[in-house]
Amino acid sequence: MKKGNLLTALLLAGSLFQANMALAAEQTTAAAQNMETAALKININQADEAQLMSIKGIGPKRAEAIIAYRSEHGPFTTVDQLAEIKGISPEFVQSHSGELTLE
Repeated sequence: MKKGNLLTALLLAGSLFQANMALAAEQTTAAAQNMETAALKININQADEAQLMSIKGIGPKRAEAIIAYRSEHGPFTTVDQLAEIKGISPEFVQSHSGELTLE
């Protein structure tokens, strides 16, 4: 192989390696962000009062009401059921849906 062709091949291989490394870094960052988001979600079927109160807008009374509702009606089947609790509006549920989970 001629020196010019070898140099071109090495440069091309280096460019491909660099592009793959950049893509891998982006994918790793995205995966880490997804894991962080999942870790921050509160399971409304299992959360205790303190965990529920970590959600902005839920104080002791709302947390107690969520736990009482859960005790009385069983586990939530949808996050939207929170709106059936006095003092929790559908708008509140919608604006916090990213923080809430059933699992």
